Amino acid sequence: LVECAPLSCWAMSNANESPLQVAKPGYCRELLQFVEENIQGLGEGGEKFGPESRDDPETFGGGDRNSASPLHSRYNGKEWRVLLAARDGELEELKSIAAESPSQSRDQNSVLETARDKAARNAGHLAAEKGCKHILQFLAQEAPSLLSTPDSDGTIAAHSAATWDQASSLSFLVGLDPACLTVRDSDGLTPAHMAAREGSIGVISWVAQRDPSILLLQDNTGWTPCHLAGHNGYVTALRVILDAAPTSVAIQGLNQERPVDVAAPGCREILQEALSKLKRENGCLSRLLGRKKEIEGAGSALSSLQSSAPTVKL
Repeated sequence: LVECAPLSCWAMSNANESPLQVAKPGYCRELLQFVEENIQGLGEGGEKFGPESRDDPETFGGGDRNSASPLHSRYNGKEWRVLLAARDGELEELKSIAAESPSQSRDQNSVLETARDKAARNAGHLAAEKGCKHILQFLAQEAPSLLSTPDSDGTIAAHSAATWDQASSLSFLVGLDPACLTVRDSDGLTPAHMAAREGSIGVISWVAQRDPSILLLQDNTGWTPCHLAGHNGYVTALRVILDAAPTSVAIQGLNQERPVDVAAPGCREILQEALSKLKRENGCLSRLLGRKKEIEGAGSALSSLQSSAPTVKL
């Protein structure tokens, strides 16, 4: 029913009950919840769907279910099956759907590539979010472009993996395309930014080992992962960032705010200590460089003196 008439999810009984409200716990309720969260508000031209459209014969129950209504022109049951299978790690189901709906030509996208939820996330986003590495491997073979295709916020599968602390999935994606670690969403956030914002310690640790310089990148507001981890109170993630990229403690945002200036109480002391340590180390380095210049200057003067001294033959 969901596949053939998805808008029936909002049909109300005489007692004003929707299918979701009366569904038994388990997969049926989960399926209805997923469809309700992701179909409502979508349409080819931005049309609104949901309970308010249930009496519209053009979009709800009227005529042939395969007619070109705004919903069916963009979404169909197979696409929702793709998203559910990717999210749930159902590889055989995904293979079955792909076999049922192969692309007719090189220029035509397969159902794997056209399936999107309300935020324009694809199967790659959902598989990465749930840590379904075997699904990502399948998509890398059958529809590789999905793994670098952004959603409506500009995030790709790597962002989803980082947000939900799926380090293994992120490692796989970076193995396919190392550049995905520096891809930014509409707010300028890299996967490392999102991991820091959510306290995804596994991903932060992995990034710190692979390339600490990633932790110095700034988003559209000038914030680094250090800003975000400290601001949200993630002590463990913050310590990992400071160990791998200690200079990030001194980087300022667009309003000249350092991580310590925006940190939650539990992280402020850690950042103050790290900032003081960095200042001490920079002070020692400055003194050493000054002393080096003095020694080099003395050495040059001695060489000049020796070269100008008269030669004495005995």
